[in-house]
Amino acid sequence: MADDRVRRSADSLASQPVRVAVLIDHGDVPAWVARVLDDLLVATEVTLVGIGRVERPSERPPLWSRLYRAFDARVFPIDADPFAPTDVTERIAAAPSLDLHPHAWEGIGIDVLLELSTAPAPQGLARRPKRGVWTISHGAPGSTRPGVDELVAQAPVTEVSLLVDGAAAYRTWSATDPVSLGRGRASHYWKASAFMLRALRELYQTGDLARGEAAPRRAAPRATAPAPRARELVSLGATQVRTRVRKLWSLDQWTLAFRADPATTESNPSFDLERFTTLSPPTDRFWADPFVARHGDGWVVLFEEKVYGRRPAWISALHIDRHGTVTPPVPVLQCDYHLSYPFLLRWQDTWWMVPETARNKTIELWRAVAFPHRWKRERVLVDGVQAVDPTLFEHDGRWWMFCNIGEPHASREDELHLFHATSPLGPWTPHPRNPIKSDIRSSRPAGRVFFSDGAWHRPAQDGSDGYGSSLVVHRIEQLDPRTYREVAIRRMAATGGSGLHTINACDGMTVIDVRLARPRVPLVERFTRYRSRRS
Repeated sequence: MADDRVRRSADSLASQPVRVAVLIDHGDVPAWVARVLDDLLVATEVTLVGIGRVERPSERPPLWSRLYRAFDARVFPIDADPFAPTDVTERIAAAPSLDLHPHAWEGIGIDVLLELSTAPAPQGLARRPKRGVWTISHGAPGSTRPGVDELVAQAPVTEVSLLVDGAAAYRTWSATDPVSLGRGRASHYWKASAFMLRALRELYQTGDLARGEAAPRRAAPRATAPAPRARELVSLGATQVRTRVRKLWSLDQWTLAFRADPATTESNPSFDLERFTTLSPPTDRFWADPFVARHGDGWVVLFEEKVYGRRPAWISALHIDRHGTVTPPVPVLQCDYHLSYPFLLRWQDTWWMVPETARNKTIELWRAVAFPHRWKRERVLVDGVQAVDPTLFEHDGRWWMFCNIGEPHASREDELHLFHATSPLGPWTPHPRNPIKSDIRSSRPAGRVFFSDGAWHRPAQDGSDGYGSSLVVHRIEQLDPRTYREVAIRRMAATGGSGLHTINACDGMTVIDVRLARPRVPLVERFTRYRSRRS
């Protein structure tokens, strides 16, 4: 849980816990609300002054909506339903019961009222909390059908916000599930279940909580979400049929591309995608996540190699000489768990690698015994986390590590975490503002952080139009053990392909990966080659 990954700063600016009152429904509550309560009951930054039970509005969704939700749940099942009814009677037995009569709140001294009920706070209570009424809002401001409008419009992202008196204080953007309302809502709300505690910690540490512009007040999240209309479902179905037909004829395959240029350095990668040479892996596999280093009379490229239908993936290496000749790849690191994103690091005259080992719930440091073919695991840097694409660099005498970590049952594509240490060996300390970013459009690392024009630059993936759809390069504006701030300065999309999600460079060479559509069957491949020769 987020509780395990985010530590309270030792030099907190506030000395007193935040006094919090909570409103929940009578009877069972949604599972995501139960998780919020679990966090509050153990958080040292919070004093739970009372829990009020609100009568749930009586409503019975229309038959069409019930049929759609049943169909959606059967065709697109989820691991854990955030709206599953959950009995919290025993969990909150020790917490004070909160009288909902406005006069009963006099003298209690409530800082924050968390509105986790499907009915709003009784009239008069909303003016009592010093730091406002907090609630979760699903969908864009003004949306009348949260989640449904984004699904029907095939919007690339769906917004979920923490509202404080109607103003957005914490916002996140997740990829819109293209076919399932229930599956999309599940990921959104499991992630949102951590918002309350994150914001309360910020309020405790800083004494304040930044707010955005005021937004129209939106209804509380309901288990009985509206369903798409019949004609909208027909349109969505037609889109999916077209997508499935295309996949019968073609295969989206990740492959590598490179460009040799004497002007290229690690601080000056080539962004001219028109001039890259593309490599073609066998049709039974893909190549992705390339990292490059100068070696011998050319360059060595380490990357993820994965055979379709076989687990797990491994790390392979190929050599490119100064004439552009490429050797066949050979495996250099294999484990009984999935390996990818072989982050390369030169430190103390030795090559090191930090591959992604999220399936093993570790972040691992490997040392080159004989670069690039033999590696030894030196140590586990962080244990018990499913961190994707760990990316290290040194700045101002400290080492920093970016990686994405997701909330349980939610996507790992959205939330960027930051750690720091005195050396790559650790120990690694989580940044107090983790996650420092929650946005599918620009969070997940996409290669080495590089220094250019007097500033550090961080490549990131944009997965809003599908996994690895494009790249965004950020300039880091502020980085220290208390603060992180960056601004996007460049966007890169694949030329002639449908995806691009890694870029790395060293002296004389830039490497990327691109997603290309390949013919799925030999007949189509022969026909494509025939058409190519005729043209």
